[in-house]
Order: sequence, then structure tokens, then C-alpha cells
Amino acid sequence: MSRVFTSDGAERGDLKAFNTQIGTPSVDTTSQVTGANSYLCSSTTASGSFNAFLTGLITPTFTANAEVFAQARIGFVSSATMQNQPTPANHGGMLMAMYSVATIVGYVTLDGMGFLRVLRADNNSVLATAAQSLPTVADFIYLIQFRYLVNGATGAVEVKVNGASMASASGINTLGTGPATINAVGFGASGQWASNFAPLKIYLDDALVNVNDASGAEDGYAQDIRIARAGPGSAGHITGLTAVGGTNLANVQPVPPSDSATNYNDTSTAATYDSYAPGTEEPVVPTGSTIVAVSVDAEVLTQAAPQNGKLHVYTHATDYASAAIALPTSYGRIANRWLLNPNTGVAWTLADALAAEMGVGLA
Repeated sequence: MSRVFTSDGAERGDLKAFNTQIGTPSVDTTSQVTGANSYLCSSTTASGSFNAFLTGLITPTFTANAEVFAQARIGFVSSATMQNQPTPANHGGMLMAMYSVATIVGYVTLDGMGFLRVLRADNNSVLATAAQSLPTVADFIYLIQFRYLVNGATGAVEVKVNGASMASASGINTLGTGPATINAVGFGASGQWASNFAPLKIYLDDALVNVNDASGAEDGYAQDIRIARAGPGSAGHITGLTAVGGTNLANVQPVPPSDSATNYNDTSTAATYDSYAPGTEEPVVPTGSTIVAVSVDAEVLTQAAPQNGKLHVYTHATDYASAAIALPTSYGRIANRWLLNPNTGVAWTLADALAAEMGVGLA
């Protein structure tokens, strides 16, 4: 499987995994795909423009010929079906997009008859079209996976729905006059839809991005995964940070994070950190599940830039720290993923994943 570069299951209760929000996407607690929350992108008129999009989930800039795989569960909340075919110049609304900073490289659309298309953004040319339509049945959920390989001659694109390839092309020009880097992925609903289009809400969950790096050693789609969150449940094996305005455990409890200026955990001493034993995961992970990765994230800031932090997992009575991560000067999210259990060197067992303490502190 490709390296899981980043992911988000909406269970933190905010939009901060994404660096840009277009329109008015929101966290929704009534149309969940998995877990307690999903992201909701909705139309505001009975026809015309959808504009609710989340972009982000990748931060480094990758070299030319970038290859990125993105996926999310996408559902539709409407009693109406898509019944108006757009004009040829309008290929529908954008569901996923690959970005280079703020410039779209390539994107997936869904038209008024339910057909998926992949387009190159520099000239909006269609690179691949699905052979059959995708019914937008109310509350029906699809796993949509999108691959985009940037190259002027040997590019490739594909869209899969529930694991089946719907539209693909290879050996094509996916670069054009556009950028050859991809450093962000967008999810949601954005674009001009057919006139008289019925009001439709699109919600998404379990968004994940895989990156094929320059070595070519990490490639392919992720599995049909669920992302579960286990927040801090109790103090762990070490409490090194200084609690301000509350207890160490209470200060890391809010979901979504409070970003408080009065209640937080602090240190100016290198290599100092807190760890926490996990609480009950949401959604509950079924017995027998395959654990793809364990991720630790934290809401942090520095008051003495530049400073670096580290994230930790504590498993089999041993602490393992991430590489140093630059800390933002205003509250932001940092994360690190362990694809293998660092103690055993093999895939995580469910028992180990649910017992591993999470930690954060200064590098």
C-alpha cells in the first residue's frame, strides 16, 4: 500500500485538517458516514452554483511528475435525483481536485446525469469519462478514489467507485501548461451545475491521501478504510508539561480543540512531553480489523519561534518519538503516522493500537 501521507475522519470536530475552506462547509453530526461526524457541503440555491470545498491534507511540495491518490466516502442527502444533463461546456460539479498551492492541476466532476469525468485544469479538457452513471440516491454512500499522475506524455488518471474502475486513461498529457507539482487535495462540491438542478447536499468522511514519492517505492490506492479517533482518556506514563489554567488531562480534552489562551499545557524545556492513555475509540473498531496505521496529532503553537515539537507513541513499555516538526506561531495541527508498530516492526495489532499511549511535547 502507498504511504498514508495524511488523513482525516472528521472526528476532531473541526475543519483544521484542511488549510482552506471555500464557501460554507461544516462539520455535520446528523449525516455521518462513519463515526460521530462528517463534513457537509451543501447547495444554497435550487439551481446553479455549488460552492463548498475543503482543500488541504498535504503540505510539502513534491517534485515534477507527482503522483497522488486521494479517496473519501461521499454520500448524497436529497430526495431528488440528478436529472438535468449539463451543456457540453459544463461537465458538472467538482468532487475532488488536485492542487499545486492554489492552482488546480486536475479534477473529478459529477454531471447532471451522474457521470464522472476527470479533467485537466489548464484547459478543462476531458481526460476520461465513466461508461455508466452514478445514481445519486439519497443517503447512499460511495467510496470514491482518484489517481492523478502528472506528466506531459506518460500521465495517467483514474476514478474508482466502491473499488471498481469507472474512468481511466494512461499514456496521456496530464500536464499541459499547468504546474507539475501537487501539494494539496480538495474534497467537496464546487462548480456550476445544470440549471433547474434540485437542491443537493454532499457529505464526505474518511478522507485520505497517498503519495507515490520520487523513489517510486510507494505506490497504489489505499484500502477501503475507516478512520477512528481515540482521544486522551487518562494520564499516561509521563507528565512533563506544565498545566496552565487546568489539569494536563483536562486541557487536551475538548473536541473540537478550544485553542484556549488560558487553558493549555506548556514547556520551554527540550525533550519534555506528556503522554495519555487512549479513551474509547469512535467509531468502535470491530474485532478482527486490519490496522493500517496509528496516527498521533495535536493542536499546538509556539510562543518562541522557531521551535520544533515531537509526537510520541508509547507501546510495549517503550517510547517512540517522531522526527522534529516545526511548530506554528498560531494554533495549528501537527501529525505523525506509524504504519508499523515501532516495537515489533510489523503491522499493528488491534490490541496494541488501542493500548498505545499518545504523546506531544518539545523536541
